[in-house]
Amino acid sequence: MNHTYEPPSLIPAPGQERTYALVIAGLPLLLILLMAVLPLLVPGGGNASGATSADGQGGYNYAPPPRDPPAPDTSTAYGTDPSTPVGGGDSTDLSPTPLDGESTPSTDGTDGTDGTGSADSTTGPGKTVNDFFDAINRRDFKTAWALGGKNLDMGYESFVAGFDTTEHDDVVVESVDGDTVSVNLNAQQTDGTQKSYTGQYTVVDGVITHASMTSAG
Repeated sequence: MNHTYEPPSLIPAPGQERTYALVIAGLPLLLILLMAVLPLLVPGGGNASGATSADGQGGYNYAPPPRDPPAPDTSTAYGTDPSTPVGGGDSTDLSPTPLDGESTPSTDGTDGTDGTGSADSTTGPGKTVNDFFDAINRRDFKTAWALGGKNLDMGYESFVAGFDTTEHDDVVVESVDGDTVSVNLNAQQTDGTQKSYTGQYTVVDGVITHASMTSAG
């Protein structure tokens, strides 16, 4: 009698056992496929060009988002352009140094006018402006700061630095109307040149609170 020999097979015979075997063998392949595809489906996944890492890891350099550029500085040591009001100032406590033979600036709020807007630089707001520039010319910046420089600049050091090239200031009070003092100013520079300004200072309780100065040449 002839017998046909069939070699052993790695695949189970058809039936429930073959189904179980295929499922068990296919699960690892399915997991491998998902691990390869899933990073491509997640935003920012993979090794796409230009990708960044917030912590700087993974071979990428983290670049912070750009910030808005700072607003241009239009201020001067004497005040600002009228379109850019100033105020607030630094709260540094620097007590004024009184002049020899004089008391500290008046804080009684008198306006030093006769109601007609005439110039008066000996009392009230007109005197405060004159005292402010007298202090600058003496390089007594603490007094100038207390008289209102603190309301014209962001910090004391910056205020002082604004006069580095100023040799002498000649201020003329043209008129005083209430708290508003109109002036003409000639600033002699250390290089021999001269700068001219015109504008107004607002004085409240013996302290300059605002200035609008423009270059006149």
